[in-house]
Amino acid sequence: MILALVLFLIQYTQRRIVQPLNMLVTASQRIQNGIFDVALPPTRNNELGVLSNSFAIMASELKELYANLESRIESKTHKLTKANRSLNVLYDCSTQLSSSLLTRQSFENILDISMKADGISALTLTVTSPNQSEWQIRAGKADDQHWHTLPLRLDDEALGTLTWQGKDDVVDPVLLENIASILARGVHYNHAQKQAMHLAVMEERATLARELHDSIAQSLSYLKIQTSLLKRHLQRSDAKECESIAEEIGEQLRIAYDQLRELLNAFRLSLSHSDFGLALNEMVMALKGQTNAEITMSSTLDTLSMDVQH
Repeated sequence: MILALVLFLIQYTQRRIVQPLNMLVTASQRIQNGIFDVALPPTRNNELGVLSNSFAIMASELKELYANLESRIESKTHKLTKANRSLNVLYDCSTQLSSSLLTRQSFENILDISMKADGISALTLTVTSPNQSEWQIRAGKADDQHWHTLPLRLDDEALGTLTWQGKDDVVDPVLLENIASILARGVHYNHAQKQAMHLAVMEERATLARELHDSIAQSLSYLKIQTSLLKRHLQRSDAKECESIAEEIGEQLRIAYDQLRELLNAFRLSLSHSDFGLALNEMVMALKGQTNAEITMSSTLDTLSMDVQH
């Protein structure tokens, strides 16, 4: 009788206490390894049942917490990766402005780099600055999608526009605004570089004109004085047949002097524009004011990549 009671107590303890505790231990080990779907002891109206129920609630909350945490980590990782790509695009675009002379190739490189940004399918840069000839560069493949427009402005000065096509929900508008800002600085730097070279060349031309005037004008003045002396001697010697020759020499010296003055005026021609296209138009307008002839100008040169020395 006592033996049977002992065996019953051992079996009861094994089934109601030891096995549920072993299941809880196993469940805690699986949760420690990140496995939240665990088998728990059946719920009973005792302390182990309360513990099992609490354990089940804890496992469910931990599972939800870890799922949300993984989702947030993935979202943050995606944002950081996108931000890193955007920073690389901006850095690569900015390095293009370090060139000693910005050309069409520099702006084409900036647009090609910008095409690496997420969601962009086509870009168009249009420059309409009053200080430069109008020009345009395209990148990517345009389609029938709507074009979005960003202004190019620097110090409240309108320099042109940057238009783009792409996936509206993917494209980073802040990135495109920064690219537009880089392009605006590039357009401004391009004009400033040309203007600096323009001033240097115009100053050099003025110096050469002064030196040329001083040199040739002195020679002509000397010849003019000598011709006057020659006329006096011819008059005294009554050599009338030579007076006409002296008059002709004096007339040719006067013509040469006038032609020299016109040449120097042309050499000192002051153009207010450093851009070749605008300077060419300015010269044509000046010529039209000096003649009744019809003057037509047509140029297909790449004025963006030209400087005042070309």
